[in-house]
Amino acid sequence: MTLVEISKRQPVVVLAPGRYEIRFTASAATREKLRAAQELLRHALPDGDTAEVIDRALTVLLDSLLKRRPRLQTGREPPVPPVQAPEPFRPRYAGRRRSSDARARQADVLLNSWSQ
Repeated sequence: MTLVEISKRQPVVVLAPGRYEIRFTASAATREKLRAAQELLRHALPDGDTAEVIDRALTVLLDSLLKRRPRLQTGREPPVPPVQAPEPFRPRYAGRRRSSDARARQADVLLNSWSQ
């Protein structure tokens, strides 16, 4: 059985402990993205190692996805913050009189004096 036949059946082949051969078919756009990433990383990866470029790209992708979906990190739903009850409705002048309402103040004074 040739390596090509093995690769067609299994897209991932174990080469050594911790090393794998991964084969896939990519579109022209994906190939161009890979080449562009290799060029942008030339300062860090002079040889443009395809495996390292893909590893870095997948690391960034996973970090981005885990920030948006924290449940994937822990396997459980993120805690939901408690809902604060809205403050009860109070009329604008509840429990107090407007200073311009002289009649109401006079009525309060009269009521208080009669109750004593």
